[in-house]
Amino acid sequence: MKQFLERSFWWFIALYALLGILWILFSDAVLSLLIKSPVPASGWQLGKSFTFLLVSTFFFIFIWRFFPNRHHTSSASPQDSSRKPAFKTIPPLIVFLIMGTSFFGIGITTYRQHQTIMAKQQYVALENLAKTRADNIALRLDSLRKNAQLYSKDSLLSQDFQKWLSAPPKKDTPESRQISDHFSLLRDIFGYKDITLLDSMATPIAGTTMDIKHLSKDKLKHLVTKAIRQHRIIFASLKNDKITADVHLSIIVPIYPSQNGLEDSKNAMAYVANLPANLFLNDVLTAPTPDLLDAKTHLISLTYWEKDLWPSLAERLKLIIVDQDSPREEILAPEIPAKDLNVPLEALTPKGIPMVAVAAPVQETDLVIMASIPQDSLYAPLKQMSISTLLFLVAIVAIGALIIGLWWQQKLASIRAQQYRSDLEQEKLQKKYDFLSQFANDVILIVGMDNTIIECNERTNAIYGIPREDILGTPLNSLSSNDNKPLDIGRILEKSTEDQGAVFETVHRHRNGHTFPVEISVRRGDMNGQPVYQCILRDISERKQYMDDLEKARDHYRLLLEKFPTPVWLADTTGKCNYFNAAWLDFTGKNIEYELGEGWLDGVHPDDAGTCLSTYKDALRRQDPFDMEYRLRHRDGTYRIIRDCGRPLHDSDGHFIGYIGACYDIDDIRAAEDVMRQAKLEVEALNLQLEGALRQARAATAEADRASRAKSDFLANMSHELRTPLNAILGFAEMMDKGIGGTIENLAYKEYIHHIYASGCHLLEIINDVLDLSRIESGRMQIIPESIDPEGIIREASRFLEPKIRKAVQNISINIAPDLPPIWGEPRYIKQILINLLSNASKFSPAGATLTVCAIRAQDPNMLDLSVEDPGVGMTAEQISMAVQPFAQLEHHMSKSHEGTGLGLSLVKSLAEIHHGWIRIDSSPGRGTIVHTFLPLLVVPSVGQ
Repeated sequence: MKQFLERSFWWFIALYALLGILWILFSDAVLSLLIKSPVPASGWQLGKSFTFLLVSTFFFIFIWRFFPNRHHTSSASPQDSSRKPAFKTIPPLIVFLIMGTSFFGIGITTYRQHQTIMAKQQYVALENLAKTRADNIALRLDSLRKNAQLYSKDSLLSQDFQKWLSAPPKKDTPESRQISDHFSLLRDIFGYKDITLLDSMATPIAGTTMDIKHLSKDKLKHLVTKAIRQHRIIFASLKNDKITADVHLSIIVPIYPSQNGLEDSKNAMAYVANLPANLFLNDVLTAPTPDLLDAKTHLISLTYWEKDLWPSLAERLKLIIVDQDSPREEILAPEIPAKDLNVPLEALTPKGIPMVAVAAPVQETDLVIMASIPQDSLYAPLKQMSISTLLFLVAIVAIGALIIGLWWQQKLASIRAQQYRSDLEQEKLQKKYDFLSQFANDVILIVGMDNTIIECNERTNAIYGIPREDILGTPLNSLSSNDNKPLDIGRILEKSTEDQGAVFETVHRHRNGHTFPVEISVRRGDMNGQPVYQCILRDISERKQYMDDLEKARDHYRLLLEKFPTPVWLADTTGKCNYFNAAWLDFTGKNIEYELGEGWLDGVHPDDAGTCLSTYKDALRRQDPFDMEYRLRHRDGTYRIIRDCGRPLHDSDGHFIGYIGACYDIDDIRAAEDVMRQAKLEVEALNLQLEGALRQARAATAEADRASRAKSDFLANMSHELRTPLNAILGFAEMMDKGIGGTIENLAYKEYIHHIYASGCHLLEIINDVLDLSRIESGRMQIIPESIDPEGIIREASRFLEPKIRKAVQNISINIAPDLPPIWGEPRYIKQILINLLSNASKFSPAGATLTVCAIRAQDPNMLDLSVEDPGVGMTAEQISMAVQPFAQLEHHMSKSHEGTGLGLSLVKSLAEIHHGWIRIDSSPGRGTIVHTFLPLLVVPSVGQ
């Protein structure tokens, strides 16, 4: 409500003034048009002026009281919300008095207007009455004229009447009774017996005419008075006849020549007799009245209400009536034009009673009918108001004032509540404004039109290092860096408006001297009625650094794309290509302007262009990745097959921004694939051949396995058969060597016996090795594992070979790690592994060499690494692989001096494997050999495990 009134203030003033002016100027014309007559001015203008004055006074008091701060309603910030409210409370009594007085003035004016209209309606009724009576009289006269011949001498009625006079009809006949009734009626009216019929008249009027020349003054006065008392209609024939001459008083009584004529005449006279008396007192002002018959002369003055409309009418309507005692004076009839007779007249009766009359002429006669009413009866409502009307207006005013007062009190309460809510909202806005100003990350400045800082927030000190009291009142340009070219900030500020601000960048300086870029946003506003600029300054150092880094990254990636050896392209969201790297342009031999958009399609093979474009458009519509192959024209004119891999690109917000694609020349790959397909066919053919060869090889392998098993069986059997006689030879040779059967004196024989025993023992070893190997190969060897002390088994094997080692002038070194768990295996085979390894080491080592036996845990804690190292000749990789083969002996000058079957390492490998172990040989020519044998350990779980 308040905002609406404030916005519409001047419109209310203009509309009110316009309506007041129109009311004063045109209300009379409108009212006259409505009632079709001029309106009396007395009291009317006063009422209008009084009403308009009161309403104007109330309205301007309302403006003065309710709009004290009308020109200061805008504010640049919530800080101005503390101003006084625009609406103030005025005492309701004053409102009631002002509005009640205004309504009272309006009521008086309306009532006067209503009474004026009522008076006009009475006047119109009076005018209509005069006209109606004049018309009725004219109709009656016309009817009487038409029947005048009935009463002429030549008429039948006159003849009958003359006949009756000369020879009266018999009594009690209808004719005699009718004529007798007529004469009786006339005698009753005039009271005399001399009745004659009109013979001729200047204005023929049927009726009874009396010549009054012989009547005395008293007799004439009596007749007229009697006629007036009986409310008959009196007509005076004014044809310039002198009063002493041929002046007639005509009293018209209609006599109808019919069977019911007498009855009709009686009814007509009764109708005339019952008309109101006051309408006939001055019906015909030109007729002699009883007062005019006195020996006095009276002047009747006739005037209009509006004399300026008819300036000469008053003079023309003067009527001088002279008494009959002045025979030389004439009685003048008023010469009133017909068009002037409809104007209301004011007249005085001979007794001085003010009347309002209306004149209406009787057509085709010289008679004038005047209908009159006293002025007091017509103007009384305009001159005073009745007590009831006054009380009614007071009651209306009181009720209206009460209703308006209650409404105004409610409106005031609503305004106060709204003002309270507005104050709360303003307080909240002020707190929010203070919070935003205090905790904003940007600097907020209020700058005057002279470019001077008026207000700033707390962030200013943090950004510039300048206290608030030092920065206020300084120019905005003082914050700029001296190294930077000064900006015309005033001109930039002048270009900003409330709806469209200005944003620009510059460089500012901190109090400690370092500079930093800032972005300034300016918008024009209003604070306390004064135009100001609101400036928001933001430190954009990080943004600038980010933009620089982004630009460097963009250049870096663009450089990468340019240097990328594979053709690369970029496309926008519509699929139009907007970038090709150097590799693409080098491949096609065209410039980038030709390739942009869809120009690259010209290089696609015509047979592949449709499929290529369709695949690309389908993927673009779904924003999906795609891979396709097509032939692209090379710069040498040939078409090469390329693989184009496109992937959609999205920004940090996940919005689709286009495609990136990389192309790979797979023409050589496709050619190689053709070669590979041909080779595959050839390989398949070879596979068929190989399958046949493999079948043959499998048959040969099976045959070789059978032969090997037969060989093993043969060797086992042969070894068994050889062992029995060999044991006998060894037994007898030992007995002979020890002299059990007798002493042999011949030393040569003793030597022979020793050689026989040694050769037999060597042969026995060979046989045992062959038997063991054959059992292993045939799978018939079984072991019975048990716990073996590593140190004990090593030393036992060393003692067994000690004589042989000592004979070879060699030494054995034993290194055993402490706390080794026992070996899980068969002692005989473990000992045989050590004996074989030490024998081989001694065989290939020179005199004075030291053989090293080492026992440690392997990387696998459940295995033992048992190694034998010699500083012998060593072996190559081929020799190592050959040494683990059965019956294989290496060709070396040192091996030729020792006997052997070539089963040592092969048997060691086999014995280790049946113990679920393995061997590893580390050797190189001239650097010796280390043979590692890995055997399982007997590991007892702990209590916790």
